[in-house]
Amino acid sequence: MEYTPHFIIDGDIHVNSGLSMIGADKDGSDIILSSFCQSCITGEKAQNVVEEAYCSTVLCLLGNQAMDEQRHILFPDEYKIPYMKF
Repeated sequence: MEYTPHFIIDGDIHVNSGLSMIGADKDGSDIILSSFCQSCITGEKAQNVVEEAYCSTVLCLLGNQAMDEQRHILFPDEYKIPYMKF
């Protein structure tokens, strides 16, 4: 019997401003944790793990730079991975 992978995250996920998590409903954190646990249990590899880690790191560094310089910074084109959607 061949295993057919399934989508782990489904349904509506709401995003908030991040200023306060008190009272946040369906912010996605429980879905992310559930997805991680599901991957650990089934051994399924999440799609684009390296790309997501790269983007998260670049966004974190750009966010720190933006706060230090107190200005908006866009994701530079030279840092974008050509096959990913931005």
